[in-house]
Amino acid sequence: MAAQRIDLARRARCLLLLVGSLLLAGCPPQEPVEPPPPLPPLARVPAEYWVEAEGAVEIAGVGVPGKVRMHYAVHHDGEVSVRSLVAWMDDLDLAVDFLFWEVDTEPLRCSQFRNPRPLAGELDGSQLEIPAGAEMIGISYTRRGPKGECLGEARRMDVKTPSAIVATHDPDNDHFEVAASFETVVAAEPVAEAIFELIPGVDAPQATTTVTVAFDMQGHYQNRPPVAALVSIGDGVDMGSDGCPATREDVDPPMALANTPDGLEVTLRSQSYDPDGGWPDELQQPKLKRIDLQLEQWSRTKDGELVFLGGGQEISPVLFENDREHQLLLWITDRRGAEARKVCRFVVQSK
Repeated sequence: MAAQRIDLARRARCLLLLVGSLLLAGCPPQEPVEPPPPLPPLARVPAEYWVEAEGAVEIAGVGVPGKVRMHYAVHHDGEVSVRSLVAWMDDLDLAVDFLFWEVDTEPLRCSQFRNPRPLAGELDGSQLEIPAGAEMIGISYTRRGPKGECLGEARRMDVKTPSAIVATHDPDNDHFEVAASFETVVAAEPVAEAIFELIPGVDAPQATTTVTVAFDMQGHYQNRPPVAALVSIGDGVDMGSDGCPATREDVDPPMALANTPDGLEVTLRSQSYDPDGGWPDELQQPKLKRIDLQLEQWSRTKDGELVFLGGGQEISPVLFENDREHQLLLWITDRRGAEARKVCRFVVQSK
């Protein structure tokens, strides 16, 4: 009886193996599933600056006080985009010549120059340069009211810079300089109308003069971009020189050793700061200047996608799985909208 049971069990196993073989023979083997390719390096945002400078404006040999406000962005490759460049000068009366004599004094009130579209330039070290030919629009009025309001005819002046606009970019020392010049034509009333009225069909010519408006300003930064920085904290967590998880930084991408069977578990803490703000007792400690920070948010790559982790100075716990390449993004914004990013890229190796 026992021998019969053993024989039946052996036949059953053989039958199962035969059926399995037939099924496998009828279905082609599945191709191995490849993991999704790693995401490209996360984009870097340009550093945005707002500056204000004051100094001298010279127009047709006459000097008056003036002011410049400028908003520009510096990209990681040194390219510069000037979002806004506005220059003002105090009121003056400009002598307008016709041929060889002075025929009129033209009032320039509320005079202002600005760029109608972004200007392109380059940053080389601390020198920022916008090539000659930058398009600007000037406007002035004929009268100023008792409360400072601009009155009378508004006159538009389309100009281009005859030479490069040159600026000193020194945000670390909160110092900014800019020198620029614009050429424009200023027109006065028609010349000697009484004389030309005697000539039938001839209108009196209009007196015009071409003037150069030159600015030379020095000032300070109204807003500079924040600085994104982080540290990785946890039991057995190795941290690289930039605060990112890293056991070895001499390989590409850096390698971080796991501290759990499933991967690397860390607490992420932002050490970001802003050079424009600080609590009264922290002014001598730049890395504690956090009062001007508006937003800190964390994201990471997972399964080929960018996943939002959360917001705030600290987030925990975060698990980075074994044997995969990871990217971690800390994205911060200050109160004026300037942004900065810190990106960590590393591979987690199991123990």
